[in-house]
Amino acid sequence: MLKKGLFIILLFSCIILSLAQKQTALPDSIIVFVADKQIPLNERIELLAEIYPRTKESVEGLRRLLNEAREYPDKKYMLRAYRALMFHLRTIGNQKESSLYVDSVLLYIDKVSDPTEIGMAYYQLGTYHSRDYSTAHSYRYKAIPYFEKSPENRYRIAEIYYHIAADYNVFKDYDNMKEMEVKLFELSFKCNVQEALVWAYSVKSACYRSQYELDKSAIAMRDLSIFYEQKAIEAFEKIKHSPSEKLYQTISDNYQSLAFALLLQGTQDGLEKSLEYIEKSLFYAPDVPENIYAQIGYHNIRGNIFLKQGKLKEAEKEALALLDVLPKDADAVADFPEEYRKTYELLSEVAEAKGNYKEALKYNRLLNEHLKTIFDSERYEAIENVKTQYEVSKKEDEIAQLIEINHYQKRISYLYLILGILFVSGLLFFIYSLLLKRKNVIAQLQIAQLEKDEAEAQISLKEEILKRSELEKYEALLNIHFKEQELTEQEQALKSLLLQKEELEEQILKQAKKLEKFETHLEQIQTKFNSRSISGFLEEMKQLIRSKLGNNNHTKMYLQNMDKIDDALLFQIDTQSEGKLALVHLRYCVCFIIGMSIKDVADCFSVEVSSVHTTRHRLKQRLNLDKEDLDIYFKSLLPK
Repeated sequence: MLKKGLFIILLFSCIILSLAQKQTALPDSIIVFVADKQIPLNERIELLAEIYPRTKESVEGLRRLLNEAREYPDKKYMLRAYRALMFHLRTIGNQKESSLYVDSVLLYIDKVSDPTEIGMAYYQLGTYHSRDYSTAHSYRYKAIPYFEKSPENRYRIAEIYYHIAADYNVFKDYDNMKEMEVKLFELSFKCNVQEALVWAYSVKSACYRSQYELDKSAIAMRDLSIFYEQKAIEAFEKIKHSPSEKLYQTISDNYQSLAFALLLQGTQDGLEKSLEYIEKSLFYAPDVPENIYAQIGYHNIRGNIFLKQGKLKEAEKEALALLDVLPKDADAVADFPEEYRKTYELLSEVAEAKGNYKEALKYNRLLNEHLKTIFDSERYEAIENVKTQYEVSKKEDEIAQLIEINHYQKRISYLYLILGILFVSGLLFFIYSLLLKRKNVIAQLQIAQLEKDEAEAQISLKEEILKRSELEKYEALLNIHFKEQELTEQEQALKSLLLQKEELEEQILKQAKKLEKFETHLEQIQTKFNSRSISGFLEEMKQLIRSKLGNNNHTKMYLQNMDKIDDALLFQIDTQSEGKLALVHLRYCVCFIIGMSIKDVADCFSVEVSSVHTTRHRLKQRLNLDKEDLDIYFKSLLPK
């Protein structure tokens, strides 16, 4: 037993040392630590939520981390920050803002896909509402299906089963309490969760203890409760790894229950053993001396033991220590009504045993005043609970309604998106078919033109053949005197034919080059317009002028001049620039053609006036205009 005690002390020291190392690892300024993005966001949130004390500085740090978490697409970081703020704000006394973050946690649970994160959110909501047993009970049940999806969360499931069993104990629902006990035993034996065995024995002991409290004559129930408390302690001592804080709290409660049971027996050996157990309960209680509940049980049981042993001085000392431990402010007194009652009763009994009946009467009066205060506070608390339940139900209905509206809006958005995609696809297909048809018509016209040119060339050739036949006929009839002259004329005629043939071939080549250049310009213009029609481009320009310049007299004149611009004019400008103009340059050209002022151009494109002058200079270079004025050139393009 001594070796086990030394092992437990050594284990507890290691835990405290590790926590101290984590604490010293914190930077001097929490703001500097929060701003250090070399540390992963998850680790910074976990350090502030779990290790760093719950202070105003930690709340401010978590708020800054919350702003950083909003930049991440995965909303689990926001959910973790909301959970931490929920507890930290309540610890520093800001209950109103803390409740707002409870609503935020409920809102963001549906936006997270990780089942472990969702399970932890519901589990911590249950812990947050631990005084409202029905609410805490419902949240803990919601957490179980999410934890069951990953085997590493079996320990957390066991802890939830233990909490639910404790809720059933408060509800006096012993059937469901036994069901939780069975599930804990299953987790222990099937999944080898040693902690589950400790909690299973603790639940079994609590079940028998509750039955004994209902019927004080059922001594067997009390003995069974003591037996299973000891079984839980034995199972705890077999755990080789570092137990959790909750398990330490459970063992502390087990030792305290054993001490109380032996106190009720009242034997001298039982009282000595009870003192030993209550010392162990304080040793295993986490966060001592901050753990008020552990200190209350410790001093209360020790005071009653010393009272039964007749050690009145020690009993009075423990009672006064218990009174010092209990909080003194009005709000906190309402949270410890039974503890105040037991303290005043103990002080009254000690004073009565000492023979100081005046002091005993004083403590009895304090006890009666306290009981009256409890009655008034319970009545007020009942009214407030009804109001709270109504508000919670109302908020849950609002949340459900908002979630349904959100789903409906999402479905409508998806429908609009699909319809928009179908419309754009159809429009693109229609434009593509028109362009393809136009290209086919142009190709057919070119083929027809080539056939026409070929036919004309053949006719010319036939005519020349006829002329040549006539000349040959005349050559036979003419005299030798005119033979040389006729030969000369034939040579000249032949040269003329050759020249005409060369001219025809040159015209055909020029026509082919023009056709190729026309197709190249056409493809360039289509590329500049991003597969949109030129009429659509001009219509966009009209809409831009209307939206930027309003409906004044200048705008009407600009729009009237816009109607005079057609495809041929834009093609002429693009030809003049040899394809050097981008789409934005064509927009500026249109503005200058319709006579728009420099200021209006700047307002139309939301740029500075200097940028417009720079663009004019570049347009003059791209349009290959040396000394010719740009405005004169553009005015010459616009039809009268």
